[in-house]
Amino acid sequence: MIHLSELLFLGGFLVFIVAILVVDMLVIDRKAHAVSIKEAGTWTAVWITLALVFSAFLWFHGDMVHGIHNFADLQAVAGKYAAHINLDPNDFEGSLQKYRHYMTVSYISGYLIEKALSVDNLFVMMMIFASFGVGKEEYQHVLNWGILGAIVLRFVFIFAGAAIISRFDWVLYLFGAFLVYSAANAIRKKTSMWRNILSCDSFQNISVFTRRLSETSSL
Repeated sequence: MIHLSELLFLGGFLVFIVAILVVDMLVIDRKAHAVSIKEAGTWTAVWITLALVFSAFLWFHGDMVHGIHNFADLQAVAGKYAAHINLDPNDFEGSLQKYRHYMTVSYISGYLIEKALSVDNLFVMMMIFASFGVGKEEYQHVLNWGILGAIVLRFVFIFAGAAIISRFDWVLYLFGAFLVYSAANAIRKKTSMWRNILSCDSFQNISVFTRRLSETSSL
């Protein structure tokens, strides 16, 4: 059963995310412009700072998320989310601090993983922008709507996928086959891309120049 504090925290978190998206899309991105390195770095620092502030909240007051008031509450929550943690019934404050630290480390670990994956997404986004001829002044506008769409679609697909898998476990084999097909298709396209690069005139000219330079050096 979900505690009232957890529901309030989740509701507040969703309101905060929606507020950020609204401000970003209707205020910051009101006028299309090419984002400079300085502006991008400033906003990156702002979001990272907010993430670190939240991690500090978890470190000192993470128990407020679950509404923990006594050792019985802590034991119930830890049994649900972190059963591997050893709690001492004779040291409630120490056990509570241990669970807060676990929450903080888990959050920071997840944040760093997502941050690393987002760097990979940048290259994908640049390829998409280049393919569709999106101008630099429209990058931020397109990204905002793309992120909003990704949040909605991920929410739908994650919960729908979990519901489907819980009822039909054989669907996992279909998902696995689709991933294998997608990987093979990606490798084939990547191989074709490098074949085109190696066969282009510029690369051939470089090869000819290198060979001539080598022959000249040998003379």
